Amino acid sequence: MQPTWEEKIQEVELALDRGAVDDAQRLLGDSQVRRSPKGRELANRVVDEMTQRAQVMTRRGDSSAAWQDLDAARALIPEANEVRVARDKIIDMTLSAVEQLLHSNDPDTALAKLDKLHQRNVAGGRVATLRRVVLKARRAQRLTQFGKFEEAARQWASARELRDDLTVLEKHERQCLNQARRGREMVEALGGAMREENWPEALDVADSILNMAPQHAFAREARDVAWSRVAENLTDSERLRRTAPWRRANPGRARQGLATTDARIAEALTVNGTGNCNNRRLQLWIDAVGGYLVCLADEVEIGQSAPGATADIPVFGNLLHSHARIRRDGESYILVPDGPAAIEGRTVEGPSFLSDGDELTLGDGVRFRFRRPHPLSATARLEPLSGHRTQPPADGVLLMAESCVLGPRLNNHVVCRGWRHDVILFRQDDGVYCRTSGAMEIDGRLHDGEGPLAANSHVCGEDFSLSVEQI
Repeated sequence: MQPTWEEKIQEVELALDRGAVDDAQRLLGDSQVRRSPKGRELANRVVDEMTQRAQVMTRRGDSSAAWQDLDAARALIPEANEVRVARDKIIDMTLSAVEQLLHSNDPDTALAKLDKLHQRNVAGGRVATLRRVVLKARRAQRLTQFGKFEEAARQWASARELRDDLTVLEKHERQCLNQARRGREMVEALGGAMREENWPEALDVADSILNMAPQHAFAREARDVAWSRVAENLTDSERLRRTAPWRRANPGRARQGLATTDARIAEALTVNGTGNCNNRRLQLWIDAVGGYLVCLADEVEIGQSAPGATADIPVFGNLLHSHARIRRDGESYILVPDGPAAIEGRTVEGPSFLSDGDELTLGDGVRFRFRRPHPLSATARLEPLSGHRTQPPADGVLLMAESCVLGPRLNNHVVCRGWRHDVILFRQDDGVYCRTSGAMEIDGRLHDGEGPLAANSHVCGEDFSLSVEQI
């Protein structure tokens, strides 16, 4: 049996007593309930609650929820004075928020707020004028991105003529004029550095210009040219050429026991007890496969490759000198950004966990794929996606935990399709060792399946050849 209107009145009162305003509004949707004196009283109470909540939502920046509350209140009492007052207050708060966004030079968000007012048929001189100001601010911001500071200043001046009470408009105009002066000086300095082929200086000046105007055409072109010249000077392909082709080992020598797994090499790579290698980085060259940068520390730094750079993973790209860190914490990896960064297109501003397959974007389009391919190893791999080169040049970066597996399987850290068996680099007794099934030679000495690596070692097996070198 359907509840009577008296029973619904009681339900409305109970809902309001427990703070369930939305339930009360839904119950009052029955016009028979609202026609009763008690129903009208409760409807006024619900309208008051919803209009108050709408104003709170507006102050919090949730204008969509605020307008929904106003619509619900208007549905109960279309001509309620509380609804009209709340509507005016929401409009005033929205316009104040738009003006505040002009202070922070965020015209896109400001325009989105004005668009929501337009969708609500909110017009009038104040709204229309402010919209024109915001559109000019957006044009000025776009011009600034391309280094057209004087044109941007004229847009701010035009906006100031519309709303001379907004002092922030004059502030932005003065800032653009100052940037125009500085920009002219830096463009002249950049041209001089390019003519003199002073590539490090050209990089510094180009980066300074791009910090002000990320789309500055001349600075972007000059930076690309300077990067390529610096890369040519720093590239060292001799190591790759020194990696000898594999040759078949002599299994008979292994049976003679010419070397044992306990052999220690004077220059062995050492790792301290905390898991941080005294030699933080190695270069791994694998014949017929490629070169890899191996990072042994629990935390590595990614940054710009330039003279004097200290990053573990230096990249030829528009990055900060210390742009981001990747920290290994047990079985997990955490990205700690020090500059602009995103994971799967989502901007991150603080420490964020990385998952297998995540795409990392650093700075102006430097992209890597993060991989954890092997289920039994915490070692991870960074795959370059954007064509930006590391220094030294590498096909990938290995963040080595306890072991690194090379071999023919797709879940290996480095896939070596022509091999029959896995080769494992692993940590043991404060050193880095190599293990495989069968005999292998390390620096000309035969080992039966396992042996320590020196600071600069060449390893050769039945169907593989690789070199490991300190950096």
